[in-house]
Amino acid sequence: RIVIHRYSSILSAYGLALADRAIELQEPSSHIYTPSSLPHLLSRLQHLSQNSQSTLQRQGFKPSHIIIERYLNMRWEGTDTAIMVLGSTTHCGEEGEKDKEEEDFEVAFKNAYKKEFGFLLEDKRIVVDDIKVGAIFHLMTLPSVHSLARSLSLKVRGIGKTYTHLPPSPAFQLSSFPTSTKPLAPSSSTPTTSVYFANLGRVPDTPIYQLGELNEGDVVKGPAVILDDTQTIVVIPEATVRVLKTCLYVTLDEGEREE
Repeated sequence: RIVIHRYSSILSAYGLALADRAIELQEPSSHIYTPSSLPHLLSRLQHLSQNSQSTLQRQGFKPSHIIIERYLNMRWEGTDTAIMVLGSTTHCGEEGEKDKEEEDFEVAFKNAYKKEFGFLLEDKRIVVDDIKVGAIFHLMTLPSVHSLARSLSLKVRGIGKTYTHLPPSPAFQLSSFPTSTKPLAPSSSTPTTSVYFANLGRVPDTPIYQLGELNEGDVVKGPAVILDDTQTIVVIPEATVRVLKTCLYVTLDEGEREE
């Protein structure tokens, strides 16, 4: 059995097309984290959130496919070890979730610090510090929430989802494939070409099918050629191709497998 993806000749480009687009915006901050400074920090986070969302929307992403993550890079006063703390993850399509006043960065920072180092510096104040401003466009997945950063910053990451769900597996698609489907019969308008096969010799009228014109549920019996813009699939005489939604499922006759 052979499974050939519809985009098998350009799988790397297909994978890049499915990858999340990430926008990172950073601004400097040198505030002591207190209840009085929190509204100002949240206001700046909200401003960056709107900017990152607008950037992704200009690239064609719908708000329902955009996720906003809000971070503060925090450290104890008098130390130089900062931890990037995730405050919230927001789906922009969710009403009323754009500005989360209940974000408790202090608790998140202390939990992350205790997990990382095993102790807390309770007698020291918490600083939100920064030495860098940057806007970054990434084709990558999210980092760990507790990853350490070399630059200290107020940070927002916007992620544009390129798809909402994955297609069913080839095995699942095959389970619903109609068993009584007969192979396509070449018509008078079906183009042909001359192809040489090792076990059969030259077949001067081998039918040519365009992959984009084959429908889900079609069956192609070899010998045949299936073409699209980037690949040529030669179907040997002993092979049968079933056209699934995302791929071609090829089986060989018993005689060919034994050989």
